[in-house]
Amino acid sequence: MPPRSAWRRDDSTAPAQALAPVKRSKVEPEQLLAAIAAAVDDGFCPASALVPAFPKLSHRDLVRLRKRAMRRGLLLERRGDDGRTYLALSSEGWRALRAHRVATSQRQLHKEANDG
Repeated sequence: MPPRSAWRRDDSTAPAQALAPVKRSKVEPEQLLAAIAAAVDDGFCPASALVPAFPKLSHRDLVRLRKRAMRRGLLLERRGDDGRTYLALSSEGWRALRAHRVATSQRQLHKEANDG
């Protein structure tokens, strides 16, 4: 009899079934920028204040999203005296947010023109 895996609780010898990965829509850094701009406009926002804006993201996914935006130079991250993390849009972040808003509005106008 082959050794049992530590995570299996039953004594069956049937092979374990692999779970299919859940396909989620990818959240773009521009959506994070929009949430920060909506929360504080021009200033630093506590990172914890962004959690309600992304209810379906886990903590790990939200941290990855923040890091992706910082690598692109769209966000500034600072630690306050209280030890909390604060986020603000950089000048490149404001530019990217404006470009995203323009592209979104143009897509909507194009869609309305084709539908009507």
